[in-house]
Amino acid sequence: MSDSITVGLLSPFQTDFDPRFESDFFNHFLNWQVFDSPMRPSSDGRSAVPCLLDGPLRQLEGRDSCWWARVCPGVRFSDGTELTPQHLVDSLRFSPAVREEIDVRLQDDKIVFQSRRPRGGIEWLLTHHAAVVVLERDGSYLGTGPYYNPTRNGVTNRLDTNPYSQQKPSISTLELATYPATGGSKQALIEAINRGDVDLTLGLGRDDVRLLRGVHHRMGQGRSTCYLYLNTQRPFLDDPAVRRALALGIDRSQLAEVSYERPQAFAATGVLPSSIGVMPDGIRTDVEAAREALGSSIPDRPLRLIVIPVSRQYLPDPRATADALVDQLSDLGLSMKVDFPQDVRQYMDWIAEGDYDMVMAGWIADTPDPPAYLEAILSSQAVPGGDRSALLYSNKARYSSDEMDAALERFREDPGFKQLMEISHLIDRDRPLIPLLYGAEIAVSSWKIRTRPNAYFCRAFIAEMKL
Repeated sequence: MSDSITVGLLSPFQTDFDPRFESDFFNHFLNWQVFDSPMRPSSDGRSAVPCLLDGPLRQLEGRDSCWWARVCPGVRFSDGTELTPQHLVDSLRFSPAVREEIDVRLQDDKIVFQSRRPRGGIEWLLTHHAAVVVLERDGSYLGTGPYYNPTRNGVTNRLDTNPYSQQKPSISTLELATYPATGGSKQALIEAINRGDVDLTLGLGRDDVRLLRGVHHRMGQGRSTCYLYLNTQRPFLDDPAVRRALALGIDRSQLAEVSYERPQAFAATGVLPSSIGVMPDGIRTDVEAAREALGSSIPDRPLRLIVIPVSRQYLPDPRATADALVDQLSDLGLSMKVDFPQDVRQYMDWIAEGDYDMVMAGWIADTPDPPAYLEAILSSQAVPGGDRSALLYSNKARYSSDEMDAALERFREDPGFKQLMEISHLIDRDRPLIPLLYGAEIAVSSWKIRTRPNAYFCRAFIAEMKL
């Protein structure tokens, strides 16, 4: 039996993009097979464990906000270059997600991580996909992970075992086969799986699984939520009372029916996905109350709604869901103009410009850290624009509140129930976004794969598989 597997993708795996700035959400899991971060989540997702470091972070004596570690000896990139402390420091300094939060420097043979503000969670930041350690060589990006890209033409159809990796996977080659979604349908990928042409994919949704035959599937709790972001800087939506009224006028169960046979499992009930934390919002649909609250304040102009243009875990069918949402908003008396960007890059450009009233999109957790998730969607420092890419900064409501920033800081320092309820109260009062749908994480594999990992998140999980 061949010791290779075929991985089914919905779009080609691009190799000429810096993984610290990766925007291809569906194929992002392949980067974890090629690149390592200094730390990674444990198999149960409850703690961060060393990967490229020689042990846990140690506090620098006499410094509350400084930690240190050394590079793990013997680590090499896929061309044989040995990983040095300088490589790790230079790579992390280039990452916008890292340099926003911590200063990284060398002190003798130690790597020192100094927080830019009093906070915990440095370990989680070092598991972030934008914190992977990269060696740039001749226009290519090399990693220390168990697999590497043998081609340098911008697109690859295979990953080979990295001969210098400290992990020794039993699967030697990953053949990459692309089956583009047509009109939102993933039928081509589904048919390839049923023919036995694909051994592994993370690209299907919950309801796609019922169309498969003779395969194993693992359905885990999602780590993502779809939101209707309300641009708090725009006329009409700059009034919290208006935003609270709109929340009353949206039927989330009806929106979930567009994509799921069991909508009650996916209609959002709070900002956080259940795998990250519990934070119910208590919103109950009441269209009459919404109309009464809006009264005569409805503008005489169409409101511009931007919709993320491709399927996501949290939004399996963007166009159909957008149509259902517009119908609900129209019932409240609103006139809507819906815009779909041509691709993700144009989507991020539009978000950075801020010329919109609403956005239907979501956030997929970069780490299992609740404070980081909430900061990404609510902090005033997370408003996209300038050098803040919508890939890493997801406060698309452009919401800025000193009270919220202070509450997030307290939650970062002490992530307890009291602090979480304080944030929940501010969300309910200001309502910058409306949670719509939760996502699910689904891994489909052929029976050729005998041993499967416990987690498919932020780790080189294919190296843990056996045939």
